[in-house]
Amino acid sequence: FGFERIRSMRFAITPEGEAFVLQGQGWGHGVGMCQWGEAELARRGFSAEEILAFYYPNATVVHVKTLGHPPVIIEKGAL
Repeated sequence: FGFERIRSMRFAITPEGEAFVLQGQGWGHGVGMCQWGEAELARRGFSAEEILAFYYPNATVVHVKTLGHPPVIIEKGAL
């Protein structure tokens, strides 16, 4: 179909009578950042840190090496 018709492969197809229901999960990776939006911000000159602050205003960006321990990975849906 191409990107203009199906923008993400994250969807389920369920038969319903003689039709099918397509239920999508969005266009991204499911972490709350719009790739189109971040690309536009980058095009406008925003830095990576500014883009992250826009989408995740309460987050702090740190270098993993400064943590002194392995990073904590939170599984999707755990919060």
